[in-house]
Amino acid sequence: MEVLRAYSNRSDLLEQLRKVVAELSERGLRRSARSRRGVEAVSRSHRLHDRFSREDLQAMVDLYREGATSEQVAEKFGVSSRSVRRLANRVAHSGRPPVY
Repeated sequence: MEVLRAYSNRSDLLEQLRKVVAELSERGLRRSARSRRGVEAVSRSHRLHDRFSREDLQAMVDLYREGATSEQVAEKFGVSSRSVRRLANRVAHSGRPPVY
């Protein structure tokens, strides 16, 4: 808050901000230092081969090769469209099954 006071041209809003922060603290809605969304961060692997079985990875590649868009495949499996394209490219360039 002191930083806000030192750098803000709107010192009139500082008291309102303090009230809001106090109210949130009373309600237990204060954000965790580990999360920007107000929920505790959950650690999980970002690597596809740690999150999906070999069959699921192959199904992603097959759907993409059969003409589904990367966005459609991504939505079905809960991953990003970039992950789908990256997986398909790795399989296409390596000629191996989608486990890396």
